[in-house]
Amino acid sequence: MADTQGSASAQFKIVPDADMPTGRNVLPVERRGEITWFVREGQMSSSLCAEINRALTQITRTGRWTQDWDGPDKPPQHPH
Repeated sequence: MADTQGSASAQFKIVPDADMPTGRNVLPVERRGEITWFVREGQMSSSLCAEINRALTQITRTGRWTQDWDGPDKPPQHPH
């Protein structure tokens, strides 16, 4: 997600097994101006997570990530 001010945030975060819903290995959680993909521990290496986050930082800072919140869908909320 990017906005015209470049303050968007996109990231992957590895979380403990107990923090994830049953049957899900990844859970995208969106809020206006940000998205975090929560990934069940053991399903993604920390080095891959860091590499993806570097790429996401690059595309959000340059404004190449966009999200339109004017549509009918509401962002999903984290289960906690």
